[in-house]
Amino acid sequence: MKHRTFSPNDWNILLSGALAWVVFALLAIILALLGIFWKPLVAALFFATFFVFITFVFLKGWHRTISLELLAIVTISFSVAYLWTQFTEPTLFSGRDQGSISEAAIRLVQNHTIPFSTTESQEFFKIYGPGKALNFPGFFYSSDGTLVTQFPIGYISWLGACYSLLGLFGLIAANSFLFAFSLIFSYSVIRNFIHPFWAWFFFFICGTSFIFVWFSRLTLSENMALPLIWISALALLIFSKDASRGSYITWGSSAILLALTRIEGLMMIPIGFAIILTHRPSRQYIRKNFKKTIIFPSLVAIILF
Repeated sequence: MKHRTFSPNDWNILLSGALAWVVFALLAIILALLGIFWKPLVAALFFATFFVFITFVFLKGWHRTISLELLAIVTISFSVAYLWTQFTEPTLFSGRDQGSISEAAIRLVQNHTIPFSTTESQEFFKIYGPGKALNFPGFFYSSDGTLVTQFPIGYISWLGACYSLLGLFGLIAANSFLFAFSLIFSYSVIRNFIHPFWAWFFFFICGTSFIFVWFSRLTLSENMALPLIWISALALLIFSKDASRGSYITWGSSAILLALTRIEGLMMIPIGFAIILTHRPSRQYIRKNFKKTIIFPSLVAIILF
C-alpha cells in the first residue's frame, strides 16, 4: 500500500515558510546593493516578512490541519540546530574563506554597503592598485581603492542581516537556521518517495552526520546553498504535480537566490526549466502565464545580477 504523504496544507505551510525566508534574503541583498543596509530597515523587513507569513497561515486556516509529523520534524530540526550552537564559535579568523565572508558581512553592517576601506587598505592600495588585495584575502581593490568581496553577495547579506539583529551570535544563529531548514526540506522531499520510517532514518543520519554538523560551524556559502537546493527541489516537485503560482514563485525566487549565493547555482535555473518542460501541465501553465512566469522574473534576475 502506498504510504501517505503530508497533507496539502502541510505543503502550503512549508512553501510559504520557505518563500518568506527567501524573500527576506533577497530584500537584504537589495539593501546591500543600494547601500542602505541599516539595522532599522533590516529589522523592519524581518518582522514584516514574519508577520505576513504568520498572518497568511492563519487567514488560510492551514494551522488547524497541520500534521503532528510536520510539527515534529520542524521542532526537532530547530532543536538539533540549537544544540549544535552550544559547541560553535563564529569563524572570524582571516586568511580563509570563512573568515573573509564573516568580515564582509560585518563590514556590510558597519558601512551599510558592500565596498569599504580602512586606513591600512588605502595605504596598500597606493602600492598595488586595483585588483586582488594580497593583504586582505577574499577581497579585491576597486578602481577607487575600496575593498569589495570576491564572494557572491547572497550569503554575505544573510549573515549581515543576522549580525545586524543579534550581534556576533547572529553569525551562529544564521548557520543554525540554515541547518534546520536543510533538515526540514530534505526530509520533505524524501518523504514523497519513501516510507515514513525510512524518511525518519534519513533525517537522523543527516542530523548527526559529521559533514553537515561541521559545515554548520563555519561561515561558508555551502550552508545557504544546501537548504535552497532542497527548497527548489520541493517546489519543483509540487509544481510538477499541481502547477500553481505559489510553488512556481517559490522555485523561481529560491533559484535566483541560489544563483546569488553560489556560482554553481546559475545552473539550477536552466535545469529547473528543463524539468518543468518535461511535464505537460507545467508547460501549459507557463504558456498561459508567460509574462508572469518568464518576462517579469527574468527582469528581476537581470537587475539583481
